[in-house]
Formats: sequence, C-alpha cells, structure tokens
Amino acid sequence: MVGRLIRSAWGWLVGIGVVFCACDSPDQPVITQPVSANDLIELNQRKAQSEANLIDSVVRELGWADEPQFVRSSAGIRMLRGAELSAERLIEKGDTISWVGRAMLLDSTVLFDWGVDQPFSMIFESSNWPIGFHELSAELAQTNSVSALIPSHLGWGLSGWPPLIPQDAVLWLDVTFADCKPQAKEGRRALSGTGWSAFIAAFESGEVWHDQKWIRQRDFVTGPCLSWYDSTSKSNGSFTNGEHIQITMRTFKSTIDQASVVDLGWNEWSFQVGEDQQVLPVLEAMMRRYPKRNRWECHCPVDYAFGAKGVPSVGLGPKDVVGFQWEWGPIDVEKDLK
Repeated sequence: MVGRLIRSAWGWLVGIGVVFCACDSPDQPVITQPVSANDLIELNQRKAQSEANLIDSVVRELGWADEPQFVRSSAGIRMLRGAELSAERLIEKGDTISWVGRAMLLDSTVLFDWGVDQPFSMIFESSNWPIGFHELSAELAQTNSVSALIPSHLGWGLSGWPPLIPQDAVLWLDVTFADCKPQAKEGRRALSGTGWSAFIAAFESGEVWHDQKWIRQRDFVTGPCLSWYDSTSKSNGSFTNGEHIQITMRTFKSTIDQASVVDLGWNEWSFQVGEDQQVLPVLEAMMRRYPKRNRWECHCPVDYAFGAKGVPSVGLGPKDVVGFQWEWGPIDVEKDLK
C-alpha cells in the first residue's frame, strides 16, 4: 500500500516536471486560438474607421469641409465639386465618358496623368474600373470638375494593383469633364409594353431617366415600389408622431421615355405627423422607416398607390405607373403663431 502511494506521488511529481520543462522549452509550439468570423468583422471595422479618420484629416487639411461645394457620398467618397451646370448633362449606362486630370495616392504620388491628347475613357456602369470611378462619372452630370478622395474599398481594395497601386490605397482624383459619347442606338435593348413590369425592366436596363437635380445620391429602399431617398439630405427634425412638418410634393405619370412623362403638378401643405390621411400610406411607411431622410422619389403601380380604379380624373389608370418627388421639413408652430 505504502509502495503504491510512493509510486503514485513520484508519478505526479514527474508529470509536474514535464509540464514545467515543456513550458520552458524553446521548441514547444505556441497554441493559438482560432480566429472567428466576428474577429475578422471587428478587424475590418477598425481598419475602415481608421481609414475614414485618415481621409477626414486630409479633408480638413485641404480645407474642403469649409466649402459649400463639399459633399460626402453615401458610399464614403469625399468630393469637392466645381460650379454647378446651368443644364444637367445626361449620362446613362453604356455611354462612354472621358475626362482629363490625374489620379494620385495621398502622398501625391501620381498614378495616372490624363492629358487632353490622351484623356481617360470608360463605359459608364459597364467598364471594369473601380466603383469609385463610376460614382465620379455620375457627378460629372452636374459639374465640369470634381476633386475626390476615394476610400480603398471603392478603389483597388485589399489586393491593390501591383506594382503601381499598393494594398488598401486611398485614391485622390482631380478630374475635368472632356466628353460623353452616348451608346449607339442599335446597342440599346428594344423595350416594349406598358405598365409596371415594362417600367421595372426598363429601369433595370438603365433606360429610365434619373433626375439628378432632385436626388443627388440615391439610397434605395426595399418594398413593393421603386423608391429611394437622397443620402445627402437630412432633416434636423424627425418624421415621428407629433412633429409639425411642411411637405412639398410633385405627382406625375411615370413613363420609360422622359418626353412622355405627364406632370400633374406640385402641392404644398403642413400637418402634424400622426394625423389621418395626410400622406399616402405607401409614402408614409417609407418616411417612418427613415424618419430623418427628407428628400424622396418613388414610382409604383397606380392601383397599389390609389386603389383598383386609379385616378381617372387626372388620367391615371390602374395599370399605369405613378411617380412622386417630395421634400419635407419641420416647422415651428409656436413661432408662426407669434
């Protein structure tokens, strides 16, 4: 019995010794914990925030934030626009857009230098250039020049473009509009039919005109209608019950061809959010989901918006498509009463 206890104690001490020796051994592999999906998400969020802080510091250093033409897009591009055009330039999917200027890294290393003799050209929303280039092209519908800081995820991202562009590179572009050649008509898809299905098909193929003077940066909203708000426009108030607001709204008959749009006019009224039948339910539902967004556009089937009979008095049949453009803002009722 005593022998067994001695052998057991000796075995226990030997085991402890092995553990301590193993810890001191330089050849012992280090045991690491596996990296989880949450760890990777957190790492990417930290990297994105760090990059955003860097871009914002450059914006401050350049003095862009103090300029009225400064805009931050919904995707995170910081832009300084030139003077706004008196008439909007039409740029559609499939058009070839050209610009002159240069692309640089943040340390001013020049990556591309596009001169008048050899301007940059790409097919809008089709070419295999970074997403940020396509967003910049859309801006040139409203101005002749743009300076922009493009986050890496809208440029060449994690991979970069060796050896010219490093990984996670923020791009700095200064460009001036040169030309826009419309897509050849024979290359456009022939569209036929009327009603909601034809309208959606035309929209998905890029055939429906977008009024960029009304909505500068579209953020789409899921739902039975085709709807979006302007991500560059935000109210100090909120579309919530009890808020006193004023709303300005345009109603029109939506068509594939811009020239065939039937404008039904603008209306303006004020009310307290929560009062019945002040706004169509389909529109109110969207504003309640995004209570700070105050500039909107929506297209939907007439029968969904107004019921099975449509609105015959203004020429809207149940199978037509109706469009709305509207903007709202809070009003100070007590101030108005004084």
